[in-house]
Amino acid sequence: MRPCPFCGGKVELRDKLDKGYGDETSFIHCTKCHMWFEKFDYRAMSHESIIEEWNRRIEVKPCPFCGAKATLQPFYCGLSYNWGVVCTETFAHHMTFGGTQEEVIKEWNRRVKDD
Repeated sequence: MRPCPFCGGKVELRDKLDKGYGDETSFIHCTKCHMWFEKFDYRAMSHESIIEEWNRRIEVKPCPFCGAKATLQPFYCGLSYNWGVVCTETFAHHMTFGGTQEEVIKEWNRRVKDD
C-alpha cells in the first residue's frame, strides 16, 4: 500500500465490526497521524478493493494565490467527516460538505482563465 498522503507515514489495513449493522468492514489506518480511510458503503468491501481505492491518487494543484503546495485534509464538522483542500502556506482552503475526495479536488483544481 502507498504511504499516507497527509504525512507520509506507514499505513495498516484493519478490520472492525460495525455494531450498528453487524457487518465487518475494512479500513486503512495511518500509524503516524492516525488518519483513517474507510469506504462508507453498507456492503462490505474486500481487502483488495479498499487497497485499490486507497492507492488511487488525484493530483492537487498548487494554491492559486501563492503557488505553495496544497493538500487534501479530512475535517470534522458536526457528526461527520468531510474533505477539504488546504494551502500549506496561506491556509487558503476549499471544503465541501458530503462530497467525495475526488469532488473537492476537482473543485479546488478548477481555474478561471484571465483574458
